[in-house]
Amino acid sequence: MRNSFGTTVVLISFSLFLASVGLSAPEYKGPAMADLPEPAQKAIKEQLGDGKLARIEEFIKDDQAHYRVELTKEGSDRSFTVDDDGKLCRLQISLEKAPDTVQAGIRQQLGDGKLVQIDKVSGEEGTTYEVEITKAGRDREFTVNANGELTRVEFFLEETPASVQKAIRARLVLLC
Repeated sequence: MRNSFGTTVVLISFSLFLASVGLSAPEYKGPAMADLPEPAQKAIKEQLGDGKLARIEEFIKDDQAHYRVELTKEGSDRSFTVDDDGKLCRLQISLEKAPDTVQAGIRQQLGDGKLVQIDKVSGEEGTTYEVEITKAGRDREFTVNANGELTRVEFFLEETPASVQKAIRARLVLLC
């Protein structure tokens, strides 16, 4: 334990030294806008508007390039994802920007929790809204469809009835 604490102190001290002399790890910049396919560039510029581009990350999903874009707009940090064809796949939105039916569905699940993030997702099944909240001190996620109906919810094992917990634990033992 003592060595771990000493190592931590050394690492923190070294980090502070590097910061004081102006040295730091190189910042990841991602691909340059000019290197992206034209449809992706156009979609990014449309979403960016008068916002400030923070970074672009490229990743492959279903054998297609996608670009996750982080920006600051209207005083808020936001993100969105487009594919190389310029299709908007995911857009971080505020509760007020969601349709009324979606807002109602989110509020019903939110209860006394705190809203962290909403992502409007366009997929093969249509548009869904992936929501991240903090409730009772724990991070949770759920999804509602365009009608505000709950389609997926995350909960913890101890929140299920005892019989369900027992059945799940029995299945886990069989899998191991």
